[in-house]
Amino acid sequence: MSLRNALVLSGLLLSGFTSQAQTKPKDGFWRGVFTLAGGQQAPFNFELRGKTAYLINGTERFELPGVHQRADSLFIPVDVYNRLLAAKIENDGTLVGAFHYLDTSTPVKPIPFRAEYGKKYRFVEKPAPAAVSLQGKWDVVINGQTKLIGVFEQHANRLTGTFLSTGGIYAFMKASYKPIVLPYRPLTDLAHNCLKGKLVAMN
Repeated sequence: MSLRNALVLSGLLLSGFTSQAQTKPKDGFWRGVFTLAGGQQAPFNFELRGKTAYLINGTERFELPGVHQRADSLFIPVDVYNRLLAAKIENDGTLVGAFHYLDTSTPVKPIPFRAEYGKKYRFVEKPAPAAVSLQGKWDVVINGQTKLIGVFEQHANRLTGTFLSTGGIYAFMKASYKPIVLPYRPLTDLAHNCLKGKLVAMN
């Protein structure tokens, strides 16, 4: 075998090994979990379809075009907010990475997250039956300061609704019973905070 043929063959073999080693994320539904300050977790759902991802929150689906892969890393741009989800594709297919804030005036620490394929639930996989109803309008006070109005719809143990503030609609939210967990940031601000609370009797 000539040196030239040997080099060509070696190149083909290396190319084959590279393509085999590259793991691609599966199309379909994913459940991700951000790890926030203090160990608090904020789950989110999304769907991958080729080069497009869709953030899912109740009936909301926010399209994120431009999904691309480099070697074992996956990148999901959130261009409208100048954010980026970047993750390594692990051997078992899970995504482990961080949510990056781009071009900020002061550095913002990336928020780590992990995502698993095939999980469509958000908060609780098998929520308990609802013991109470939150249907209707409620006065909501966050940390004893921020005052909002919660407008909720409840079907069995599924709760959806909107927070209203003096500036208008604050956020659409979806929650499951046990515990009462309500995201209160817009869907596209991925690494949102979550409200956790319980009902108390009031005089």
